[in-house]
Amino acid sequence: ARELQCAIDRVLKPLGFEPDKRPFSPHVTLGRIKGDVRAGELEKALGQYADSVFGTEGFSKVVLMRSRLRPEGPIYTRLGQYPLIG
Repeated sequence: ARELQCAIDRVLKPLGFEPDKRPFSPHVTLGRIKGDVRAGELEKALGQYADSVFGTEGFSKVVLMRSRLRPEGPIYTRLGQYPLIG
């Protein structure tokens, strides 16, 4: 994941996209909650599995998405799809 992130930064920098200053933290967003509604319950439930391993998964492509968060809900737009080689 780190190698992919570095490669993306190298390609995008000449196009005017500065690399993020924050440390890289690969992740997958599984869901979102709005506000603090039941956030405590969710945090408690997730805490039960903090030390669990659920397996690994391989990936063959990256899909670039734009998410525009709006009060009525997010709007997702697919910007492109790119195969991973190697």
